[in-house]
Amino acid sequence: MSNIHVPRRTFLFGSLAGLLLPGQVAAQPYPSNLIRVVVPAGAGTPPDIISRMIADELAANEGWRLVVEDRPGALQTIAMNDVSGLRRTAIHC
Repeated sequence: MSNIHVPRRTFLFGSLAGLLLPGQVAAQPYPSNLIRVVVPAGAGTPPDIISRMIADELAANEGWRLVVEDRPGALQTIAMNDVSGLRRTAIHC
């Protein structure tokens, strides 16, 4: 393992900036938009039920907004095509 040498001045300025600017470094709440959970199975199947149970727990505990969508058929190809066509800014599982 190698020793990393940080100059004292750099360390002090970095520490001071971290102490003086806590409001500037605060993270935004995650996630700020709707989350789509695409399930490659039919309604009422075990993957659908488990996904809905997890979505309900996340909504209750974390306050996230989740929508579970079932996309069965064609050996999960329909679900994969649906997810791959989403905007890159969307959050999808």
